[in-house]
Order: sequence, then C-alpha cells, then structure tokens
Amino acid sequence: MASPTAKQVGPPPPPAAPRPIPETNAFFLSLLFFEWITPLLRVGYRRPLEQEDLYILGDRYQSASLSEVFDHHWEIEKKRPKPSLFRAMHRAFGRRFWPAMILRLLGDIITVVSPLLLNELVTFSSDSYMAHKEGRPLPDVGYGYIIATVLFVLQAVGTLATHHYFYMALRTGFSLRTALITAIYRKSLVLSAKSR
Repeated sequence: MASPTAKQVGPPPPPAAPRPIPETNAFFLSLLFFEWITPLLRVGYRRPLEQEDLYILGDRYQSASLSEVFDHHWEIEKKRPKPSLFRAMHRAFGRRFWPAMILRLLGDIITVVSPLLLNELVTFSSDSYMAHKEGRPLPDVGYGYIIATVLFVLQAVGTLATHHYFYMALRTGFSLRTALITAIYRKSLVLSAKSR
C-alpha cells in the first residue's frame, strides 16, 4: 500500500520524437548489466507501451545495411563452383555469432564447476563441524571464505555470460532473418517481373 504522503506520479506521456536506442551510447557497466533498457522498462511498468515509446534501431540493424552485408557475401559465394547459402550467412554474420558461443561455453563451464565448488564448501563445513565437536584444531577459515567467494563470483559471471549469450544470439538471429527476408523479397520481385 502506498504511503499517503508519497508523491503520486502518473504515467509518463509518450515521447514527442522517436529516440535512438540508448545501447549505442551506453557505458560499459550499463551494457554489462543491461541498465540501458531500464527507462523503457520503467515506462512499461507505469503504463502499457505504445509504438512511440520504442527506440529507433541503429543503422547497424536497419534492413538496408543488413541486406547489403549479406548481398556482398552472397555475390562472392555465387562465384564459387558450389555456392553455399550457409557459408554466405556465416561470413556475413558469423563474427556476431561466435562471441555469443564463447559466452555460452563459459556459462556452461561455470554450470559444471559450481556444484564441485559447492561440494567442496559442504565438505569444508562438515570437517569444521566435526573438528569442533571432537576438539581437534579447526581447518583454516580463510579457505572456506575463499571457496564461498569464488562460488559467488562464478555464479555472477555465469549469469552474465548466459544472459549476454542469449542477447547476442537473438540479435544475430534477428539480423540474419532480416537480411534473408530482404533477399527473398528482392528475388521475388525479379521473378515476378520476368514471369510477366
């Protein structure tokens, strides 16, 4: 329940002019933690989003520039004895995709290593408890702190790596889909003109 003394803020009005996506000018930490999207999420929390609320994509994601990149690689590929659409797609957008796969691999490695560290932490805690109960010298507490800290850092890095993998993979898929749809559309225009 809202406090009666709290200032009531209504939903913000839609922006008067379209705004560029803030990702292009965001600082490193804003990109790392996806902070650049927070203003849009805040508006969406206060009221339903409207078309005017959405950002304009940068030139890098416009269909004209994406299809130009793909067309360039497809023209090169068509000169080969056996042209491959997959090879042209990879040359056009592979540089965007492979960093995402490296992040995915990092996230998966952390997913495998984390239970091993958790097991080590549980073993350390059990040994400490038994040593205390039996009157033996306790294991070094610093070792336990190190394990817990490394586990925390690995979980944070794994989460960030996985989220950035999904973001980069979806962005690459969007780019590839846009380029292919544009190429197919252009081809259909040429075919329909020839068939007349």
